[in-house]
Amino acid sequence: MDPLNNLLVGLDLSDMDETLIRYTAFLCSNPTITYVSFVHVKKETDVPDEVFNRFGGRSKDGDEAVSRHLSN
Repeated sequence: MDPLNNLLVGLDLSDMDETLIRYTAFLCSNPTITYVSFVHVKKETDVPDEVFNRFGGRSKDGDEAVSRHLSN
């Protein structure tokens, strides 16, 4: 098995961020860790109407279509 050498840490400005950063620091005590990326994850997003219009408008079905498209 390949050693763990890259970490991606998602932060969202919540109280959990401190715990994640501390745990990341703990993991970095492992000499195989060579790269750490921190990403800000926004909990709520405003999707422009143009995006929903491409998938049938704002509705439950439209939301699901956008989600399926973004997942692919």
